[in-house]
Amino acid sequence: SRDAQTHFTNGKTGSSTLRRSLGAILLQELELTPIPRSYTETKMRDYKFIRESEEKLTQWMINNLSLSFYEILDGKKVIRELEKQVIITLSPVLNIQGNSILNPYAGMLKELRAKCKQIAKAQYISKVLLNNE
Repeated sequence: SRDAQTHFTNGKTGSSTLRRSLGAILLQELELTPIPRSYTETKMRDYKFIRESEEKLTQWMINNLSLSFYEILDGKKVIRELEKQVIITLSPVLNIQGNSILNPYAGMLKELRAKCKQIAKAQYISKVLLNNE
């Protein structure tokens, strides 16, 4: 339920690394608009997308992705260890954490995500400047 309710739900990009990665990859194709996830006077924390972009991303995911699962009743510690082993074995392209060395696309994905963060930061700075004038 966490995956379905976080990754496949509008407005959840700020808390979904999968949505941020897919959004960064599809930024131009879907004409997405990144904005700050949250910010203070001195720091911006990651990015999300405007409502229309969230809806476009969700629709793309519904049309192009599937979700499956395997129930494991052994507890969170065992699940975390299995997840690490799956990442090491399969080196999933969209997974950066624990996979940067093995994933040949990790650098490119990090750059695309950094670009989204830059665009979001520029949006924030523009908004602050407009409000101060």
